[in-house]
Amino acid sequence: MPCTTEQTLESTLANHSHTFNKILEGVPAIESTLVPKIDTLRIDKTLLQEDHKKWKEGVNDSESTLATLRPAIMEVDARIKALQKEVNYLKKHIKNQEGRS
Repeated sequence: MPCTTEQTLESTLANHSHTFNKILEGVPAIESTLVPKIDTLRIDKTLLQEDHKKWKEGVNDSESTLATLRPAIMEVDARIKALQKEVNYLKKHIKNQEGRS
C-alpha cells in the first residue's frame, strides 16, 4: 500500500524533529567546550594587551634613559677618538725614532 502525502510529511517531520533534537542535545557539549576556550582567549588577549603596554612603557623609559645618557656617551666617544689619535701619533713617533737609530 503506497504512502499518502500526509504520511510522507509526518515521517519526514519526525525524522527532522529527531535530527533537530540530536543537534540540540549536542549544543551543551559544544558550549561546554567552546566557552572555556573563549574565556581563555579573552584572558590571553588581556594579558597580551598588558604586556604590550608594559613593553611600550619600557621602550619609552629606555628612550628617556638613552636621551639622558646620550651626552655622556658622546663625551666618552670623543675621549676614545682623542686617545686613538694620541696612540697613532705615538706609534708614528716611535717608528720615526726607530728609523733614526
